[in-house]
Amino acid sequence: MKILAVIQCTSEDVISTNPNDTCISALKKSELFDDIVLAVPKLGNYSIFEGLSKKWNVNLFFGSNYNVAERIYNASKRFEPDIIVRVLLRRFYVDMDLINLLILKLQEGYDYINLDNNINNETAADVCTFYALQRAVELIKELPNDYK
Repeated sequence: MKILAVIQCTSEDVISTNPNDTCISALKKSELFDDIVLAVPKLGNYSIFEGLSKKWNVNLFFGSNYNVAERIYNASKRFEPDIIVRVLLRRFYVDMDLINLLILKLQEGYDYINLDNNINNETAADVCTFYALQRAVELIKELPNDYK
C-alpha cells in the first residue's frame, strides 16, 4: 500500500525553518510514508514554502485557498496513494504510534477512522483512504452554495 503524508499549512504556520519544530522530522523518522507533500494555499507569504520544501526535502503543492478537502485531494492525486495521512505543520509532537495504528486499521478495509473522545486530537492526524477523500470532495461539490 502506498501511504502519503499531506501536511496542511499556511505561511502563518511557519514559526521556524528547523524541521524539528514541525511535523516533518517525526514523519520522516517514522519511515511510514512513501512521500510527503506540503499542501499550501496561495495566501500571505506562501512563496516561503518554495525554499522550505527544498530544505526539508518534501514535495510542494499550491492549491485551493479555502476548500481544504479539495486542496488535499489535488495535492494527493499525482502520488496515487492508497492511504492519506493529513497532519498540521506545527504538530512536531504528533503521535506516530497512534498514526501507525490508524493506518493498520485502514488496511483491514475501513475508509476512515473516527477517533474516540478519549484521544487528544492534537497529537493525532486524519487518516483515510484516497477513495474516501475523493468521495468527500465529490459530495462537497453537490452541496448548495450556502454550505461551500
